[in-house]
Amino acid sequence: DDCEEYSMKDYHSVRTDLAAHLFGFLWVVQFLKYAAFTVLSGAFADWYFSERDPITKKKVRCGDDDSRQHRLSNWPVLCALKRTLVYHIGTVLFAALLIALVQFARAVFEYIVRYGSSKQPNAVQRCLQCLVRASLKILECCLNKVNQNALVFTAVFGNGFCASVAGSFSL
Repeated sequence: DDCEEYSMKDYHSVRTDLAAHLFGFLWVVQFLKYAAFTVLSGAFADWYFSERDPITKKKVRCGDDDSRQHRLSNWPVLCALKRTLVYHIGTVLFAALLIALVQFARAVFEYIVRYGSSKQPNAVQRCLQCLVRASLKILECCLNKVNQNALVFTAVFGNGFCASVAGSFSL
């Protein structure tokens, strides 16, 4: 017989592998989302803080013979992408990690609720489940807002994650 029998050890190994892949997927999705957010924040900051021509009131672009600091780059999105990938990748990864951890906790909780017991939950258990679901969702929303503010602060001022969180709270 060519069929293999699977033991409980194999089942737990597959489940562990699936959990690791789910966490990796959540982290990558959040990283891509926050990387795009940081790049756009950097490009908008580049435009916002660039100087205007006093006569035409248009944004002044960088030229070859220009040495002034506050001029709009010729390629603001590409410059912001370079800054994000070279200088701020750790900040973006850490922000994405925080959200991915909360999302993974939510997924594990839902798995436990669905497959943890064969009995129907009573009213108290359903109430506690709703409380945990709401708490995890609120935590995710609050962390997302803090992360977005910190990433904007990072894109504008170039600080690390913790300094950006503290700076964004002081605005």
